[in-house]
Amino acid sequence: MSEPLPEDPPKKAARALNRWRVGSLSVIQIILFAVILLAVNYLSSQYYERRDLSRDGDYTLSPATKRYLLSDAVKNRKDPIRWIIAFRKSSQLYERIRVLADEYAKASGGKIELRVIDPVRNPDDAQELATNYTLYDPGNRQLSRKDLIVIDARTSEEIAAAATEKVPTANHVRIVTSDLLVTYTVGADKQRRLTGFQGEDVLTAGTVAAIEGVPRKIYFLADKSRIDAEQERSPWKTLVGTLALQNI
Repeated sequence: MSEPLPEDPPKKAARALNRWRVGSLSVIQIILFAVILLAVNYLSSQYYERRDLSRDGDYTLSPATKRYLLSDAVKNRKDPIRWIIAFRKSSQLYERIRVLADEYAKASGGKIELRVIDPVRNPDDAQELATNYTLYDPGNRQLSRKDLIVIDARTSEEIAAAATEKVPTANHVRIVTSDLLVTYTVGADKQRRLTGFQGEDVLTAGTVAAIEGVPRKIYFLADKSRIDAEQERSPWKTLVGTLALQNI
């Protein structure tokens, strides 16, 4: 007679799933992940290194410019130097100028204050700018269509005096048009091509001139033709246009 089979050991009752505990662990993990993510974002915003990867270093300020921006002429100013960048976003120079202007503002320790205006998207702001700095095309009262930068180094007292007493303070204002920021060459096909960017040279010179406020000398040279001729590119119209864009 065969021996009886051993009985199976009694099965342990399955432990009930503690849903509250699992849910709490999930919440804690999400919170920890969010804290780590915020910490990484904060550290990356405070500790980073900017690198200029452009071929010619167009976005890197020279040591001479940095020294001037840290000199007494800039850092001891009570009022900031106002840069008003009136550039269309469709301009091929827009991004270059915007990034370069940011470098100036950072290097100056906040002494250069930036304002960017797109004349196409913000016509009211552009009209106000043209009125304040007389930025009109010669021969009419239409807003100048040139992309430009206004460098205004006047003090708050000088601005108030110019507004209320009509006291001229143009010596501390410089207008930099976009055509001054680049260099061109003319090829064999007589076509003009952009070959270089001289933004830092022109903007630093304009900033120095605006701060110093030395009166500008203008020499007008013309041939024997009538300077008041009605041609579009007559010497007189060229002079009027130049003076209008220099706030003189």
